[in-house]
Amino acid sequence: TIQLSQETIQQFRRDGFVLIPDVFPKETVERLRSRYEPLFAGEFDTGIYPDEWHWRKGISFPDAVREICNAWKSDTTIASVAKSPKIGKLASDLMGWSEGSRLAQDSVIWKPPKASVVGWHQDSVYISANFLPKDDNSATIWIALDDADEETGVVEYARGSH
Repeated sequence: TIQLSQETIQQFRRDGFVLIPDVFPKETVERLRSRYEPLFAGEFDTGIYPDEWHWRKGISFPDAVREICNAWKSDTTIASVAKSPKIGKLASDLMGWSEGSRLAQDSVIWKPPKASVVGWHQDSVYISANFLPKDDNSATIWIALDDADEETGVVEYARGSH
């Protein structure tokens, strides 16, 4: 279990984001990475299609950004992380939810080299606005599977935009 300091929680609430390194061991990250190619090839180990599947080999551009929404339904490895108690506890602690949390959606995103930019957006338009109460009802957790920097296309957050 990861214990968050009051300083970390306050930073999150002030800025709208916080970096928490090494939440999962390298072995878990490698297992997740190993599932991307089969997942986007339509190999769903649960036998269930995801809710959305954006990118198909042979008909989509090879350098297009790929996304699968709610891959946890289709893949047990993705589900083991997306539905992990560790993620739920982190979200609850950061948001101040005393009764726990639940998974609304996961998005598995694969951004190959030279892929187009994913533009500025707020996830709340897609997630928070669909649930009541609307205030403080969701948190986005980004889990990088590769090292990310300006050259490779790091996620950027606008401090206080939440």
